[in-house]
Amino acid sequence: MSIINELEPVLKRIEQRLSSIESQIGGTRPLCDVVSREQYSCSEVADLSQAQGIQAYKRYTVRLACSQGRITEAWKLEDGSWRIPRSAVLRILGNGIPPQRRNGKT
Repeated sequence: MSIINELEPVLKRIEQRLSSIESQIGGTRPLCDVVSREQYSCSEVADLSQAQGIQAYKRYTVRLACSQGRITEAWKLEDGSWRIPRSAVLRILGNGIPPQRRNGKT
């Protein structure tokens, strides 16, 4: 009976953690709903990544990835700012920014 008495508080903590995780997951909106516009700036992608992505990126990191060609669909405007299409933003939030190529390899 002592094993059951020792396990009971552990199981209660696990149950509390699971409830907390379930409530957090239940409160998030699907990425398709969050990313509704056709294009985003580097700042907006960085903000979205910090709120919804699998990895949080800073604006500079997103801009650098665009200039290095790692976000292949991104294009540069005349004022020097970058625009990233919705499809690329969804991919970044779900999978992260593709790694930098080194010596022709990823």
